[in-house]
Amino acid sequence: MRIRWKILTVVLPLLVVTIVLVGVSAFFSSTTGITHATQDFLDFNAGELQKHAESQWRLVVDNGLFVRTAPVSVGAFERDYTGSGNVGAVARC
Repeated sequence: MRIRWKILTVVLPLLVVTIVLVGVSAFFSSTTGITHATQDFLDFNAGELQKHAESQWRLVVDNGLFVRTAPVSVGAFERDYTGSGNVGAVARC
């Protein structure tokens, strides 16, 4: 066996293993980074949405538009709205 083939049989597997390990490492690093960036972005959006909802609720309360203090059941809402007690009837002709 000539020296060229001996070098190829040693160096080629080392290069392939190194490239595969670097590729796997890069994949997991980028996946983790993207996951953290996305999570931070979604946390920010959720906080902004909560602040907006709270400010809208304050406007409703401050303007006296909130009149019911007790929870309303679906049946009571449907009786008030349709005049019947048929809870669950979606479409009426």
